[in-house]
Amino acid sequence: MLKGEDQNNRNIKLSIIIPTLNEESTIQQLIEFLWKNAPENEVEIIVADGQSSDRTVELAGYSGAIVRVCNQKSRAHQMNEGAKLAQGQTLWFVHADTIPPTSFIKDIQEAIEKGASLGSYRFQFDSNRIMLRINSW
Repeated sequence: MLKGEDQNNRNIKLSIIIPTLNEESTIQQLIEFLWKNAPENEVEIIVADGQSSDRTVELAGYSGAIVRVCNQKSRAHQMNEGAKLAQGQTLWFVHADTIPPTSFIKDIQEAIEKGASLGSYRFQFDSNRIMLRINSW
């Protein structure tokens, strides 16, 4: 739950769902970034974990995310489990090892106002591996 608040007393507009598996090196930085750049009373952050063997669950909870440990190590299953918990009008699925633009709230709001029912950001990997470069294109 969000920093000790009663979830039923909030007007959640955006549910940010992060599927994880052994992401202790990145999860806290991402969650703190999301809180810093989003209105707390309108956003919830849900971590759907695939039974990590590191401190991912602990760090996500400490950072204020709602945490669900899933019974399957499957990104699709974890995303579905996170979506089941979501209270928001809009669902946004984010990889644990990414940092979105600081304008993500504004970007999502503008896309919805223009009638978008889905969307994504272009991204770039911190790697010179050819397949990752092609994937980011």
